[in-house]
Amino acid sequence: MDGFFLGFVTAELRQKLLGARVDRVLQPEKDELHLLLRRGETYRLLLCASANHPRAHISQIAKPNPTEPPMFCMLLRKLLGGSRVVSIDQIEGDRILEIVFAISDEMGDRAERILSVEMMGKHSNIILRDNEGRILDSIRHIGANVNRVRELKPGALYIPPPSQGKLHPFNAHPEAIVQALQKAGSRFNRAIAESFTGIGADTAKEMAYRLTAQESPYLEAEERIKYSLPLYDLFRAMAEEDPPVLIQSEAGETVNVFPIPQKRIDPALQMPVPEGHSAALDLFYRNRDLRDRMAQKSSALSRTLKTHIERHENKLAVYREILSDETSALEARRAGELITANLYQMEKGNSEFAARDYETGGIQIIKLDPTLSPTHNAQKYFKRYQKLKEAKRRAILLQEQAAKELSTLEANYDDVRKCDDARELDEIREELVRLRFLKASHSRKKQAKPQPSKPIACRSTDGIMIKIGKNSAQNDRLTQSAPPDVIWLHAKNLAGSHVIIESRDPPEQTLHEAAMLAAWFSRGWQSTNVPVDYTLKKHVKKPSGAAAGFVTYTNQRTLFVTPDEREVNRLLILIPAPKGDV
Repeated sequence: MDGFFLGFVTAELRQKLLGARVDRVLQPEKDELHLLLRRGETYRLLLCASANHPRAHISQIAKPNPTEPPMFCMLLRKLLGGSRVVSIDQIEGDRILEIVFAISDEMGDRAERILSVEMMGKHSNIILRDNEGRILDSIRHIGANVNRVRELKPGALYIPPPSQGKLHPFNAHPEAIVQALQKAGSRFNRAIAESFTGIGADTAKEMAYRLTAQESPYLEAEERIKYSLPLYDLFRAMAEEDPPVLIQSEAGETVNVFPIPQKRIDPALQMPVPEGHSAALDLFYRNRDLRDRMAQKSSALSRTLKTHIERHENKLAVYREILSDETSALEARRAGELITANLYQMEKGNSEFAARDYETGGIQIIKLDPTLSPTHNAQKYFKRYQKLKEAKRRAILLQEQAAKELSTLEANYDDVRKCDDARELDEIREELVRLRFLKASHSRKKQAKPQPSKPIACRSTDGIMIKIGKNSAQNDRLTQSAPPDVIWLHAKNLAGSHVIIESRDPPEQTLHEAAMLAAWFSRGWQSTNVPVDYTLKKHVKKPSGAAAGFVTYTNQRTLFVTPDEREVNRLLILIPAPKGDV
């Protein structure tokens, strides 16, 4: 989010939130706040100071909160609870949003609290101060040992981020623009970004393209100056455009968001979001931010699963080698038999003996231990035969067990890919603890039992509800709770999600879309012609004592689909399930 985008969001927040009352303050992430503000209806204002995705906008996405709220959250509840929003401003066109809250103090006098959201990459922060400029607290403390000029900790005087000497994009005089462009670099897009506050790389490229029909043209100083007045007019013209757009790749993945339609990008790759700038940011970050956070939270679990998978693959290789050896045991038995049959010809001290094989008639050289008698040499070979025979018997049992465990581990490893909620990761951990792949945590803190995670839910193109389990626990709950006369789908012979179509006889388009989702949320998500079985849920049974998510089914039919990322994204993003359907 650059300053240009923040300008649009600020105007939207003013329209919806001025005068709103603070009902609740939540801090679901260490660097993210949710303020629930009521003005007729309740709005969720998301303020994020993450290094990768700092932003501010109204959100529809509720996240699970920690059992014990962080100290910063508790302070905000104390100081902002019941207050009203009296102003919302963007500072100097930069990536700083200031929200002023009015509240009565202990004496009944009106007091103000100011929340500054600084969206500046790794330096992002959320700072609460009083109306005298003293910092009450911040979501990230910066001491003098880190920044001697600008301390951000309770009691310090709030100092705004240092000015970079850039121009305000909407207040700059044309003559100042001329001077700035004259001093800037030769790449016109970079000259724009260097000259104006809050103009990010994408905005600068768009402005350069609109003026020169090139994203990054090389211009001499005289040419750059020529565009100073058109640039002055373009700022104002772009500020009046709408709606925001999501930028998609050829594969249908949402790769960017922009506050207005872009002229430099194919319109077919731009999805307008008429609901507003907050809605566009919510759609964009719903997947991206969750994916990044989940990657951080799941990395240790993924590594553990990968280690177990590699160990089981090595075990299976050993078992397969044992089972593929068809001769060693038979040779040991034959040697023992030949020694027994020729005891009268042998003496202690021989290191080998040439015996005629009574079955083939050929001569077989048998190695002997010269320290043992012929009888004991025969017994040694018979013992080896019994040992190899027992090893093969055990290898059959262990191979079956290892194959089942490997299948479970691979399914859980694939489930981690689908997680977009910490509760879903916890459910995978609980299953692995139950299966003894992980040790149980023995934290002394008594944790409240979390609510079960929920499956993905979306509408097909025909408007029919489709639900998708994202881990074995969800698969269990989804399948067990589904009515008997709905369609159940699963990728054939592949670890993957249970999928439910809430219809007994869905249209062909809906069936194809559900099969596409079943293939995508399976181990075959990168394959072609993935077989997907479907049947009525009443034909799906869970064997007694089976692992979570394991079922058997009958009366199935099979569809073959090739997972298409663009189609999946269309189903999951463009046709979301309405509230209350999950």
